[in-house]
Amino acid sequence: MSSRPLSLLLLLASLLLWSHTSIHAEQPLLLQRIEVHTSGSVEQVALKFSKAFREDPLINFDSGSMSLRLPHTRLDPSVPPLISPASNPLIRTIRATHTDSGDYVR
Repeated sequence: MSSRPLSLLLLLASLLLWSHTSIHAEQPLLLQRIEVHTSGSVEQVALKFSKAFREDPLINFDSGSMSLRLPHTRLDPSVPPLISPASNPLIRTIRATHTDSGDYVR
């Protein structure tokens, strides 16, 4: 391999690494709101962020519950830590907590 393609490859790799680092160096997303929507027998939890959430959340299923870990996010102080939708028989409570590794919605 000649030195020119190798230097081009190294430049490309460093640009990709720099762009990945700069994405995570930005301010974390802000989880601004949690809403429960009901339509007939269908229930949906909607999460509203300060900008588009472009990462893959980590989803854990436990007995009777589900939790989402949202990396690089912070909870808005106005988001209540416990939401109890009165009209939703399947969704009893929603908890929002923060850890060093990201926000959890359970």
